[in-house]
Amino acid sequence: MFKGIFMANLKLLYDRVGGAAYQAYMRRNAVAVWTNDRRGSSFGLDWAGPFRAPTITAQASALDVLTTQIPALAGPASP
Repeated sequence: MFKGIFMANLKLLYDRVGGAAYQAYMRRNAVAVWTNDRRGSSFGLDWAGPFRAPTITAQASALDVLTTQIPALAGPASP
């Protein structure tokens, strides 16, 4: 399950070099997971949907992409 690893490393790249395109890509994927591939607190393998039975690796990958958006949702850092 390489999707989660890819997203986690894309976030590291974004943190170092910035780039609106990276952030937009991560956001689109996070929205897809949340909108199309979630049942309660479970996430499936196909982020575009439809939801299928979750596995531990699908859960981990979905959480990896969702956590890329935590700083964006938290707003600017306070001094």
